[in-house]
Amino acid sequence: MLFDVASSINQDRAYSLKFRFDQEEQLLQHAGERLVFGWGRFGRNRIHLETWEGLAGDASVTDGRWIITLGQFGLIGFIAEFGLFSAPVFFALRALRKAASFRDAVLLAGLSLLTAVNVVELLPNSTLSPWSWLLVGTLLGASEAYAAKVRQRQPQAAPAAELPAMAELTGPVAFPDMPDRSRDRGTHIPVRPRNRPVG
Repeated sequence: MLFDVASSINQDRAYSLKFRFDQEEQLLQHAGERLVFGWGRFGRNRIHLETWEGLAGDASVTDGRWIITLGQFGLIGFIAEFGLFSAPVFFALRALRKAASFRDAVLLAGLSLLTAVNVVELLPNSTLSPWSWLLVGTLLGASEAYAAKVRQRQPQAAPAAELPAMAELTGPVAFPDMPDRSRDRGTHIPVRPRNRPVG
């Protein structure tokens, strides 16, 4: 479908897009052989074919950051990296519902939009830069700051009454569920004498 849409616009761009999809399909099949932790670095995530000289030649063209991360570090690395990029957007959405002012809401919405666009842009291209990490860190810090403001505005429960220290006790401590034994102090209970031996 995307190829047909691109063909109606520009034939050269359409064949370039098809070549990219074909490459990513081959790399995805290669990554599926070690799907959990990936192939690691040093080009092992790429596809190598034997040349006419009998040497292994690199036959892969990697454009998208997602296929590079999936091939090198598997599902664990893919979830760790792209989850770190995506999680602050959801944190900001939760903080946006409790924004104190329109200015705070606009700031969070703008940072969330920039971060989301940057994450989507990493799918077809490998343009990971310090700017991406700066956006993610700024959005996460702003979300946590606004969430802390909301917690401060909420009324806090009164602290529970503490028990008096042992040095301050001048009498017995009475608890609500303790039965009242004060009336039993003056009651004399007769003691039956023991039988003495005779003789």
